[in-house]
Amino acid sequence: MGVIDIGWTIYQKLITPLMFILTISNMFVTFGAFMGMLITTEILMNIALYLCDDLIFVKIVVATALIAIACKVIIMDFEIIETNYVYSIAIALFAACMPIG
Repeated sequence: MGVIDIGWTIYQKLITPLMFILTISNMFVTFGAFMGMLITTEILMNIALYLCDDLIFVKIVVATALIAIACKVIIMDFEIIETNYVYSIAIALFAACMPIG
């Protein structure tokens, strides 16, 4: 369904009145849909590993969190976003990258 959603998003953006022209905002929407699909795939792999081995692999969960934060940073519109929000994303990114022991 995610692949169909990405295809539908690209199709809708290409049939707008300016045919076959993708603006920066349209590319961000398309890339956001693609990254959402990637994050969903990672979460499904985490669930499958948990169900098969009955273990939670912390490295995989942290990697999924880093992918989600990176997606948010990449598609963030810095012209309309508040400074405190950017600082909170940076704190979450540094906290996820800190070594655990």
